[in-house]
Amino acid sequence: MRTIANLTGNRSKIFLSAGGLIGVCAAIFFGPFGVTPTRAEAPMQNGRAVAPVFEYEVATIKPNKSVQDGPNLREADDGIRGTNCPLMMLIHEAYGIFHDYRYTGAPEWLNSEKYDIEAKMDGSVADAFNKLGRDQRTLVFHQMLQTLLADRLKLETHRETKELPVYLLVVGKSGAKLPDAKPDPDGSNHAHWGDRMNWPVVSMIGFQATPGDLAGRLSGILGREVLDKTGLAGKYDFTLEYVPDGAQTRVSDGEGPPAPTGVSIFTALQEQLGLKLESGKGPVEIIVIGHVERPSGN
Repeated sequence: MRTIANLTGNRSKIFLSAGGLIGVCAAIFFGPFGVTPTRAEAPMQNGRAVAPVFEYEVATIKPNKSVQDGPNLREADDGIRGTNCPLMMLIHEAYGIFHDYRYTGAPEWLNSEKYDIEAKMDGSVADAFNKLGRDQRTLVFHQMLQTLLADRLKLETHRETKELPVYLLVVGKSGAKLPDAKPDPDGSNHAHWGDRMNWPVVSMIGFQATPGDLAGRLSGILGREVLDKTGLAGKYDFTLEYVPDGAQTRVSDGEGPPAPTGVSIFTALQEQLGLKLESGKGPVEIIVIGHVERPSGN
């Protein structure tokens, strides 16, 4: 595999062909599909369109020892840029799994040390990337980042499934209280979320969300995998208002304003959505980090 070298020296590239990526990874992530640019989108070779090679043309990962603000990692049209970011954040993005309990073997420095990150695609590659469908673009983005991390951090991982403590999301005794989703104005029909804070009450607002989507959100909030066992197949629009455990703890310790009037997320689910969380055990896929190194010079 070729590598990305110093920005000021000879440049080589981390690359991933669309055809090779889709063939290996499509069944794992999103099911079968093709990434085949039209003739207008792809370069020509011998009179025939050639699929682009999705790659970061250049990339830097440099220690940040000056910025005191929180991490800021963002996606641009031609790549990604980050300031003061722990590298574990980049790993989260690469695998599309954003909860630390889903990873094992990560050394402490992946979370404690901060870096500035920039990775850019060539202009024509960026154009082709931005013309992909949403699911295709997500798949290619993940694999590009995984390839970058394998090269720059010598990251080696594998997946395992373990029986771990989980919460089971089930329908309560009185039945579900989930309003059917309204038609999505942009036609994407993908779940999307909005959050509103009126201390100490958090409002989680779901649009076009399935119970499985809700289970995923709850997993991040509760720090434990939540498995959808509702048996409900529809999409719903709803608002869930609750007081986080942390806010309740601070109040009970005598900190902050007077005691909150809201309810815990467990009670809110039952009273507002007719759903319930039950403790149990279940299969959870985890990412095992077998090897990782601090990035060398860029």
